[in-house]
Amino acid sequence: KASTNFTKGDQLFENYGQPNYVYYMYHGFTLGDENSHDCARLGGLAITSSDRGAVNLKETQRKLSNDGFNSMNPSFCIKDASSLDRITKFLQIKHGAQTVLEVQPQLREFLRDRIKRYSMTKRSSHCSDKDLPEPIRNMLQIVDREQILLERALDSTTAS
Repeated sequence: KASTNFTKGDQLFENYGQPNYVYYMYHGFTLGDENSHDCARLGGLAITSSDRGAVNLKETQRKLSNDGFNSMNPSFCIKDASSLDRITKFLQIKHGAQTVLEVQPQLREFLRDRIKRYSMTKRSSHCSDKDLPEPIRNMLQIVDREQILLERALDSTTAS
């Protein structure tokens, strides 16, 4: 059933509930700032042999499974403070931590490191957006939006 009424001939828009990077990667466009499902995709937190969580792999895999993780190298979709709960839980398992507070420093360090990477993508002031091809504008829009989302997430960790 449709969430709004429409008549024959009306233009309809389908929102598949995906972040902008998925739309861009598979379809070549984004929904811009209006995309309520947008997020910054984060990976690179795999449990490795040097982590305390790797001491007893069978127990670690059980904990991961119980908390809904199907991989020792998951990716995360970060958009606000509440989206940090899942990454925090993973870090607890990875580092063998008992509490959220124990992994807050690692979470902050990881977010700061990711945010630093965005400085390499900053545009030259000699080129305006209108001079760029649309695919490049879309990609830069995603990068700018991801940086904002990660900065908000980082700010929320220092506020708590």
